[in-house]
Amino acid sequence: MRKKVFIAILNEGTIRAELAQLLMYWQMTGEYDLTIAFPNDKPIEANRNRIVGTFMKTDCEWLVQIDDDVVPPRNYLDLILYDKDVISGVCYAYRQDSIVPLVLQRNEDDGLWKNMDVSPSEGLIEVDSMGTGAMIIHRRVFENPEMRKHPFRSIWNEDGTRKKGLDLMFCELAKQQGFSVWCHLQYKCSHLVTADLMEIERAMIIREINGGAIDNNYRMRRVDAQTPSNIRKKFVKKQLKKQ
Repeated sequence: MRKKVFIAILNEGTIRAELAQLLMYWQMTGEYDLTIAFPNDKPIEANRNRIVGTFMKTDCEWLVQIDDDVVPPRNYLDLILYDKDVISGVCYAYRQDSIVPLVLQRNEDDGLWKNMDVSPSEGLIEVDSMGTGAMIIHRRVFENPEMRKHPFRSIWNEDGTRKKGLDLMFCELAKQQGFSVWCHLQYKCSHLVTADLMEIERAMIIREINGGAIDNNYRMRRVDAQTPSNIRKKFVKKQLKKQ
């Protein structure tokens, strides 16, 4: 019997063509019994929580939430076969002059969250938290009364700034209720966003500087006023040594 899967594409009126093609591919293969919805309620926190309510009114066993600018690999639904409570592939984001995987771990000493270094790793790993861009959740998670109340929420500071995002809080709540959160490092998702090539070039330069891999190819590269002063000075010192 085919597994019943509810796929919710979170969108603001537009969806990447690559994602639309993927949905058609999944429907044509017929490997899973799919129900596909395109909810666009605002804000996103309300949208995700309403998706859960809609999902629970169906007889689907799995909920897959995919952002409209995320394109998983073709075999992504096979993650369902691992039968984990919460599972995802690797989604990426551009943060602080670098492209980082949204796979997070909590520092037990200070309680702060940081991106895990997963670059040389592969396979299935249990994680503290991860991004919600292409998250797969089993129905049993939401059959838990505590997970039905308000599963996706952000935590705010007194000044109105966000302290914890809804992805962190969802994973934290799930783990508190005894569920496990997993990431398969070989299922890498495309995140198709508008990018400033100058910013990407700056990020590449900073990465190379920090790694000590500066060579003559970088002599004419831009390290401009927006680059942190310590990075600019370090760059200049290295170039002066080569004179």
